[in-house]
Amino acid sequence: FLKKYVAELKWRLAQMTEFASGSEIPEMLSELVWDYLETHPEIPIVDEDYIDGRGWKHIEMRKAIVFNEKFYLFPPQLFMEICEPLLQNMSEPELKKVLKAEGILYCNTADYTVKKTLNNDFGAKERVRFLWIGKEFLLSSDNLYLEDVAEKEELENEIHWKD
Repeated sequence: FLKKYVAELKWRLAQMTEFASGSEIPEMLSELVWDYLETHPEIPIVDEDYIDGRGWKHIEMRKAIVFNEKFYLFPPQLFMEICEPLLQNMSEPELKKVLKAEGILYCNTADYTVKKTLNNDFGAKERVRFLWIGKEFLLSSDNLYLEDVAEKEELENEIHWKD
């Protein structure tokens, strides 16, 4: 038991050193998001300028990724679920701090979130708290955005485009 414990401890300490530098974080984050969405096709990617009833329902449940020209807006709980492998070696606040320092996360509050007022096509408005991740950090290996790949894979029913 002790031998296994020491080996695991050494491995985790080595991982902490790598993550502390932030050098692997952007690549790992992108990979984690793409892998998560591949295994969770029920998570819609919603255009902030066109939110229909289905998209609105997912936003209320905090199970949708909203996008605009510059950012992907992740509900904090969903984002932390996606980042679970990173959280084995660092805390949530530490991860957010590293993401902000790397320029990946945009925020204006101490908890690293930003509120966004969203409107659905029925005129309802709600201010929702999100983690704002720069779109350029989540490009696919083919330099496509999440919404581009979903469209390419003919998942138009999962995306809500602006007219």
